[in-house]
Amino acid sequence: MVTVGICFCIFNAYFLCLLCHVSSEGGVVGASTQLVLDTGLCSATICLTIILTYQAIGRSVINYAAPLWALVINESSWKCLHSPDYENEALRIATGCHKMAHLDHLQQETKTLPIKSHSELLAKQYWLSCYQSHHLSHHLTSQPAPARNMKGTLSKFDRDVVPLCDDGISEVEQYRSALHNHHSEAVVDAQLNFVPNRVLGTTPPELSSFECYLSRSVCTTLVQLSSGHCRLLNSYKACITAGITDVSPDCGVAPHSVEHLFQYPACLTQLTTQDLWDNPDAVADFLKLDDN
Repeated sequence: MVTVGICFCIFNAYFLCLLCHVSSEGGVVGASTQLVLDTGLCSATICLTIILTYQAIGRSVINYAAPLWALVINESSWKCLHSPDYENEALRIATGCHKMAHLDHLQQETKTLPIKSHSELLAKQYWLSCYQSHHLSHHLTSQPAPARNMKGTLSKFDRDVVPLCDDGISEVEQYRSALHNHHSEAVVDAQLNFVPNRVLGTTPPELSSFECYLSRSVCTTLVQLSSGHCRLLNSYKACITAGITDVSPDCGVAPHSVEHLFQYPACLTQLTTQDLWDNPDAVADFLKLDDN
């Protein structure tokens, strides 16, 4: 009992340190962002650089020993890691979205797996590697299940791992193929669990490659519009500023939403909200974003 208590205290201390590190990474990423913006790189490169900085500074610490702690962490701890103060901050900086933007939208735009999904993926991949005959932990794969399931163990992933490895893994290509299958399954599961996009009401499509030719300020405005919360909309301004009403300044109709930008009678355009992803350069010209 003493040993269990000591291990529990050590894990709690580690988790608290983990939260402190992740919560402080936003300032570091923010400072790095200014350096990247000064380089004059295209918007896509800037976003990718910020995401890579976040993964190197924050996600790398979270990923450390994930096959161990991801097995015993409880739901309240997962919620702490997924809270806006931790995971959202770096992704908001990368995309330029406001705090009101849903975390799922940020992860879809940056093609980032949720922390829980990614940590469990790392645990599955490690357990898969244990099925290699030369692995130091290969003997664990043949151990019987404990009589009482007090804490989660890697064997909980047997249902996902064993069908991919049959009687063991002897070839490198077989191992790499199984790793790829696990990653693909994790991506599909994450996409299925994402909430529908606020603007489209469904899963958003892939972003057009033409976005890389737009400036950083235009791209961030387009991403804000696709999240449903943008500085150009009175529906957003009314939530943060007293005295502003959610009414269109052009026709006086409420609400002043993303959909309204493309639908009010005087706009005379064939563009729709879908074009925020399919045709971002045309939307930028239509909304005159370069002038804002």
